Amino acid sequence: MLVATFAIGTTMSVCAKSGEESKSYNTLLTQGFEVCVMDVRATTYHKTESGADRETRRGLSSTSLKLCEVGPRTVGSIAIDPEVIPYGSLIIVTTKNGSSNSFLCVDTGGDVKNRKASRTLAKKEKLGNKYAKRPVIDIYSTRDYDDWMSVVVIKDKSLEGLSLSKLRNRLKERMSIDFWPSSKEIVSRALKQRDINFLTQN
Repeated sequence: MLVATFAIGTTMSVCAKSGEESKSYNTLLTQGFEVCVMDVRATTYHKTESGADRETRRGLSSTSLKLCEVGPRTVGSIAIDPEVIPYGSLIIVTTKNGSSNSFLCVDTGGDVKNRKASRTLAKKEKLGNKYAKRPVIDIYSTRDYDDWMSVVVIKDKSLEGLSLSKLRNRLKERMSIDFWPSSKEIVSRALKQRDINFLTQN
């Protein structure tokens, strides 16, 4: 798995409380967020699907936050393995046509944790163990994101260990697109740093 991580400032236990404090990309790094590029297997799910579990059909995530699709002023919801990508982190997905959408990590599931989608498709396409072990992200959307892809991940480990009520309040703050710096800037800088790291390592 290719993960290229930025050098960041000292991790702080308390993150920004308002969008105004978080709009700057450099401020985001000094608050202890890690920005990296990660190779993943993307899948999609939605409450309208016939195979959705009870909580998803009710439109609720594993953190009890309401599941939502990307909106004009809000980020979408995404399911991850919280041991790989912590709750409250942001994932920026850029499609093949160049458009980017941002998703907040608020949900998880057994098939995401055991990387079933990676193992199944890697076996079908005879891609080997490297692909089979890729983390799975499950995007809450009626739009089809099903593919292998590289995504930009903004990790925040400061939310680990919080009670569910405190975690939910922090996640609600991050649902607004105004909490985060420009996704265009984040993607361009993350890709540039990945290229620098790749050249350095080779």
